[in-house]
Amino acid sequence: MLKQLSLILLALLALAALLLALAWREPARMADRAAAIDAAAVENGAHLYRSHCAGCHGAAGLGIPGLAPALNHPDYFQRRLAEVGYPGDLRAYTEAAIAAGRPVNQGQYGAIMPAWSQAYGGALRPDEIRALASFILQWEQGIAPADVAPAPAQPAASAAVQRGKAVFFGPIGCLGCHGEPGSGGVSGPDMAGIARRAASQMPGLSAEQVIRQSILAPGALISAGCRSATCPDLMPRDYSTRLHQADLDALVAYLLTLDEGGPVIPPSEARPASAPLPGAVATPVPALRPPAGDRALGKRLYAQECAPCHGPNGEGAWAGSLASVFNSVEPWQYVRAAMEQGIPGVTMPAWGQRAGGALDDQQLDAIAVYIAGWPEERVAAPARPDAARPAPSLAPLGLLGLAMLLAGPALLAAARREQKEPAPRLEE
Repeated sequence: MLKQLSLILLALLALAALLLALAWREPARMADRAAAIDAAAVENGAHLYRSHCAGCHGAAGLGIPGLAPALNHPDYFQRRLAEVGYPGDLRAYTEAAIAAGRPVNQGQYGAIMPAWSQAYGGALRPDEIRALASFILQWEQGIAPADVAPAPAQPAASAAVQRGKAVFFGPIGCLGCHGEPGSGGVSGPDMAGIARRAASQMPGLSAEQVIRQSILAPGALISAGCRSATCPDLMPRDYSTRLHQADLDALVAYLLTLDEGGPVIPPSEARPASAPLPGAVATPVPALRPPAGDRALGKRLYAQECAPCHGPNGEGAWAGSLASVFNSVEPWQYVRAAMEQGIPGVTMPAWGQRAGGALDDQQLDAIAVYIAGWPEERVAAPARPDAARPAPSLAPLGLLGLAMLLAGPALLAAARREQKEPAPRLEE
């Protein structure tokens, strides 16, 4: 009896030790499990982003001019909540924006973002919304942290300048093309030093007049100083109707404070104004640059640079198929942005010279217009001679199989009946 009690006590002590060991290991196990779940969510979010978001926001999240803003950008992580006055954190804002969409056009961006959540009639479940937000938020790891060094004391800005800065960083879209002053610009010139440049850009006009004209009549002067040397003509023509007079005056006041830094642009690079400022009238034009490019050049470049990975017809080889390109809002814009920016996390490099690649704008345009024209090209292509040949019919094989299926039970029944019947006697 004593021996049995001792064994039971030892078993209980061993069980207690095992439970203590498991309890000690549990926090680390839970942390590892949570990390694995987060990684799986980011991976799932990457697939969802490429199929649902890249067509507007760009394959690398850098935005597409005229279509949608950048998400893989310091401004999204450091300023967006303050710009929109959102009281929660960035994850809650990102999930809410994906779920409910953006039902109206904002700023320079022409695409209306749909509501993606099933709760609002969209296609994504709540877990997919969270996964998509996780993928977008992981870009913050590659964003340089904001400079926390104490800035030199500056005189307090006037209320007009503060209001103008809020307009510039607000939803009218300045930041999407020009970037934060001093960042080098995106598809428009860097606004750092704009006051200094404007003062000598147009003979007979002051810096204030030049800046105001550039906002109200942007086609009057196409500036240089962009990453592609000559800036594309993407600036909207309707700011005279979209901006209240007080906001316009405040924006000009803010830009006049930006007299340091920025590119050095000789005055001769700017062409003279085509109309004086007082007569400037906003003329609405599409913000998106229409698809353009040399298809023959694009076909040669595709065969040389793209076909080894994506296949001669985009069917996929070492890299994935290009079929998903045609699900995007604007296939030409998506292909153009994906080639220039690359796709992070996979083997698709950035081909644009501004991103360190080998192709210039003309070559990127050519490949994009070649790929984007595949659907029309293939619909119009004549059928191959063997395409009209009828496929061999499987009907005879189907009838033979049916006959065998019906004959099998009949033969089996006949065999059983023969076994039951007695063999006939032979009469002597």
